[in-house]
This record gives sequence, structure tokens and C-alpha cells, in this order.
Amino acid sequence: MTTNSPGMVMEWQQNSTSLFFSGACKFIRLYDTNSELKVMDLPTGSDGCVTSLLNDSQNISLVMASCSDGSVRIFDTRQAPSSSRICSFKHSSWVINCQTLKGDGNTVVSACRGGEVKFWDLRNRECIGGLSVGSGLRSMTIHKQAELIAW
Repeated sequence: MTTNSPGMVMEWQQNSTSLFFSGACKFIRLYDTNSELKVMDLPTGSDGCVTSLLNDSQNISLVMASCSDGSVRIFDTRQAPSSSRICSFKHSSWVINCQTLKGDGNTVVSACRGGEVKFWDLRNRECIGGLSVGSGLRSMTIHKQAELIAW
């Protein structure tokens, strides 16, 4: 088990009734709660643990994982597990969270403990902006209705 592990992280997707689990392991497990069966294990390819998961309601086939190695990894659940990772983004330290902006399933916001908040364009797979909010950042969230980011 990884030291400084976040424990188990979980994401619920109401529209598809899917449940995603991960943590201090090398995969993300996807369950179908209607059939009560495991659908697949997605290999993270990360040297660290998964610190947060996101399955956005606008892009239900995409799963986003923040990792302790400073990466944000994007997976497409329509692909075979071995080829499901479609892109990765990099921070300088442990990524504490990633979320999408309201009304826009194409912009991911991620934040790391080093105080970087970055905005990523999923279509072009590149960083489109960022903020430095000071080191020691421990949490970040985005309001679901308002255009508001809090840390």
C-alpha cells in the first residue's frame, strides 16, 4: 500500500448506474450496479495511487483519474482496457482533484498540492491556462451550477 494513500476513492454515475473504485492500486474498477457485476478493470499506468475519480455526466464514457505521481489520466470505457487510456496531463506534484467546468464537458480543471490549478482542453489535449495559488493546497472543487472554483 502506498504511503499517504487517500484510501478508497469512488465515483457514482447516475445516468449509466455505474460505480468506479480505485485508490492505492494499479487499476480503476468499473461496476454495473443494475447487473451487480464488474464490467472491467482499467489499468492506470501510474506509479502512484489514484487520488480522485470523475465520470462526467456529459461524457459518460470518459473516466478521469487524478494521481499522486502528478498526472491526470483520461480513459475511454468504450475501448478495451489495455487501450482505454486516451491521454495524460502532468502537474508538478500530487494531484488532489480534477473536475469539468459547468456546461462544458471539454474543459478539465485540475489542482495539485504544489498550488498549480490548470485548465485542460480535452479536444486538443493541451493546457489552456493555469493559476498559481500557493503551495500546500489540500482541496479544490467546482460548483456544479455557478462558474466558481474553490480551494
